[in-house]
Amino acid sequence: MSLPTKAVKAVVKNKEGAVLFLQRNPKKSGVDNWDLPGGLIEEGESGEEALKRECLEELGVEIEVLKKSGQWKFFRDFDERWVEVQNYDCRITSSKELKLSDEHIGFKWLKNFSNLPIKDKSLFGVL
Repeated sequence: MSLPTKAVKAVVKNKEGAVLFLQRNPKKSGVDNWDLPGGLIEEGESGEEALKRECLEELGVEIEVLKKSGQWKFFRDFDERWVEVQNYDCRITSSKELKLSDEHIGFKWLKNFSNLPIKDKSLFGVL
């Protein structure tokens, strides 16, 4: 049995309280679904450092990590590993417009996302 993989996700809300979701690029991921910004924590990084790096890579903007906001885990079928995810409330601090990496093909600010095809349904329990 493999050890869990550690990951972080940014819960970024706009002034109206809508949450930022990214549409994953099916050419990169093999699926067409939605996720929060974030990713795996690399060796030697803190969760906050990983989240800042991931948001800069995925969104082209700098963020401020405000606080932890939920923890969850899911089983990743392709490599049969558990992934432990820590969500953080964040805010965008740079005035740049979002510039998506090639990992994503779109974004939406949503208040109601219950019908959105989410990468990991476990996420609904902590948002």
